[in-house]
Amino acid sequence: MKYFLFLLSVSGLLFACDPDGNISAEGYLIGEWKVDNQTIYFYNDTSAMVLSKLKDGGTDTMLMYYNFQPDSLPVQLDMNVYEGKLKGMNLFGIIDRIDRDTFLMASRMGFEGQGNKYRPKNFESTKIVTYVRAK
Repeated sequence: MKYFLFLLSVSGLLFACDPDGNISAEGYLIGEWKVDNQTIYFYNDTSAMVLSKLKDGGTDTMLMYYNFQPDSLPVQLDMNVYEGKLKGMNLFGIIDRIDRDTFLMASRMGFEGQGNKYRPKNFESTKIVTYVRAK
């Protein structure tokens, strides 16, 4: 089983590599991703937009910058909210690419410069969210 999970992780990374074999944000997460009532758009310029559907039918928008660290183990993805209700907050996360269209994210909110304090160490220590690429 461990061998299968290892192969699955490696195959997911192959989809995310640039022509030189390096993991890139463009191949790994650029685009539109969905989970439940939320859509997140990752752009090439390290900005992102999160749209959340509210219970009253409205939409909440947050704009943020992201810092993608594909060489860390596990892969790190931090986001700094610069516009929206959570302006000034940071999301410190780790991600795992399951396949070309799915990744898992475990994260915690915290304050700038304190990523090591808040970032989950593994996928067992906090809630895991599954993002699926929009079709």
